Amino acid sequence: MTPRTKGLLLGVLASVALSTAPTAIKWGFAAGLGPVPQLALRLAVGAALLWAVLGAFNRDKVRIDRAGLFACAVAGAANALSLGAFYLAVELIDASLAIMVFSAFPAVTLGLLLLRGERPTRLSWARLALALLGVYLLVGPGGQVHSLGLALVGGTAVFYAFHLTWIQWRLGGYAARTVALYVVSFMALFVGLAALVSGRLPPALNPTGWFVVLWTGAVATALARLAMFAAVRAVGSGQ
Repeated sequence: MTPRTKGLLLGVLASVALSTAPTAIKWGFAAGLGPVPQLALRLAVGAALLWAVLGAFNRDKVRIDRAGLFACAVAGAANALSLGAFYLAVELIDASLAIMVFSAFPAVTLGLLLLRGERPTRLSWARLALALLGVYLLVGPGGQVHSLGLALVGGTAVFYAFHLTWIQWRLGGYAARTVALYVVSFMALFVGLAALVSGRLPPALNPTGWFVVLWTGAVATALARLAMFAAVRAVGSGQ
């Protein structure tokens, strides 16, 4: 298997893992978990899992220099803002609609790459056109979708695209596992502080709440970030 093929397959794996999150988030809301506490618990689980796995099997991947740590902090802040906006959006609009609108985030990614002088391929433009057409068919003709919910998903797309391109630009020389470890850890730190300052601490969890937190932490956070960052390193954020 060529590195490019492996990178594309990892990108698909990351997308599949991430796509399970919106429905799980809705289940979390039904179980009494608000957006901020639910996200804080998800990221805490994801970070703890990454530290446990790398600490046990890849201790060499735990080391990072100051420049890499700062770059991970920036990526973590952007991704935390992205996820925070998405959780708030899913409270207002349907989860399937939110993920479809979010699928247009490559438009921002391609724009950022163009600013850096990188030329997207024709296939990238074709993929983008299909994504934007799908979004239009979902929200354009009806015109009865919650505007704030759509704006929040738009913010999700912007911050997510920025964090992907930032990782390509600033963290391309670091191991994907190292990047995932520190980006998710900073995300957990920032959202945890937000939950503490706002007083939105997690309630006692019922079985559904535990399932949501563990699933989104392990699959939609730890696994998805490991696969996505490895894919970005292999084929670039545009792909």
